[in-house]
Amino acid sequence: MSSSAILPPDAASPRYPDSIRAALRGLALGDALGYPLELLSQREITEAYPFDQEDFARKVLASGVIASDDTQLSLYLLDALNEVLEWNNAGSAADELACMWLALLRWYRTTGNPQPENAPYSLDREIDSFTELKHRCGPGKATLRALASGEMQMMEKNINPEALGTGALVRSLVVGFLPVEDVATVVGLASRSAALTHGHPEAIISACAAALLMRACLSARGGQAPLASAVDSVIAWLDTLPVPSLPEPTGRTLAALKAARAASSKLKGFPLDQASLKEHFGENGWLAPAVLGQAVAVALAWEQDGAESALPALAAASAVDGDSDSIAAITGALVGAVGGSKVLPAELVEKIDLLPVIAHVEENWLRQLGI
Repeated sequence: MSSSAILPPDAASPRYPDSIRAALRGLALGDALGYPLELLSQREITEAYPFDQEDFARKVLASGVIASDDTQLSLYLLDALNEVLEWNNAGSAADELACMWLALLRWYRTTGNPQPENAPYSLDREIDSFTELKHRCGPGKATLRALASGEMQMMEKNINPEALGTGALVRSLVVGFLPVEDVATVVGLASRSAALTHGHPEAIISACAAALLMRACLSARGGQAPLASAVDSVIAWLDTLPVPSLPEPTGRTLAALKAARAASSKLKGFPLDQASLKEHFGENGWLAPAVLGQAVAVALAWEQDGAESALPALAAASAVDGDSDSIAAITGALVGAVGGSKVLPAELVEKIDLLPVIAHVEENWLRQLGI
């Protein structure tokens, strides 16, 4: 299967708006669930919280549904794509990379960091007025270093050539929202936006894979296992690499998604068996390929189980040793995209601290698409 088989989302479909809303809310909910657990071992997590998955999630979120930088950056990147569409709808061309970089710089400034002296100043957009965004929630060192430099980072020349964390991974999911025909457009935007903060080849490849996974989930045309089909299509795309427009891959993202397919049928019970996760994804649960693989494996297990609620998947994704907020955010976004709003617990979604920002950005996105 070639990358051309990854069809674009059908923005005219009645399903599309709900899938976008559910993907964003699932991302934020998973992020909020994993964020307070990020620095805890699985043993510490299971000692502190009940073992029933739904009770676990509600107990963790009892003090607030507070999303981290993963959700903040995802919303800023989507707002950058909104700006591109706004210019296009007004009859003018827009520099996509500049819009994305300036959006990240505004996030950097809005969350309390000084405007880099040598960086261009961008006028505020409406997203910058939300008080919910004016606090720092665990931003990664590579992201901060790249933005503090005041220089636009590129794949060819990057201040963080070894950065392989998840700072670019989660936000890349929203690039998959674009209902454009050409897969290369999605890959180009995902790769260049990832390189704004992360220069490692597999950080860029995994960001592209995340965007294509979201695209494939949104374009699912029914069937019994849309998520599994989406994963298979992205594995097929990864098998076509290398290509001239992307850095030479090392195979880590491809291996992680193949491991996710193999591991998903074995991921039973709660909490997930940490030894089994390490067997499939390695010892370091903080690197982008492994995080993507674990998140996808949990989402696939959820699809295989036929669960009506996303909570079991979100709980399982967050109660692991590793980058739990990023893992659960990706799981939540993918499950939301294929399952829709009906699988998300409404009483928890309503408490997401960034919900007003999510509503603003998604409404503008749908408006720019004429929906």
